[in-house]
Amino acid sequence: MAEIALRLDTSLSFGHLQVGPLANPTEIYQYYSLPFCAPQSLKREKHDVGQYLAGDRRVNTPYDVRFKVSEEWRELCNVDLSNDDVQRLIEAIDEVRAETVLRLAAGAR
Repeated sequence: MAEIALRLDTSLSFGHLQVGPLANPTEIYQYYSLPFCAPQSLKREKHDVGQYLAGDRRVNTPYDVRFKVSEEWRELCNVDLSNDDVQRLIEAIDEVRAETVLRLAAGAR
């Protein structure tokens, strides 16, 4: 992989792919099928045939991360979870893998 030099404040874009049980990597679900903090506007990316066959359905995230920009704390969202939502998250923490990718904005070099 080629090395790149990032400039201060370069936007780093995160995308979620999928979630699924650790015990069965072929079983996959859409990332936001769990009660995670979703962006206001959910944008699905275009995929090639191989990605569709692998079950990849990349979607955007609410994270705004900048290269070498320190931020102590920022609230992403404020959500009221039902008892069922809390239980699903508890079970997912022990049993589910989540796939997230990091992309560099165009012209980041």
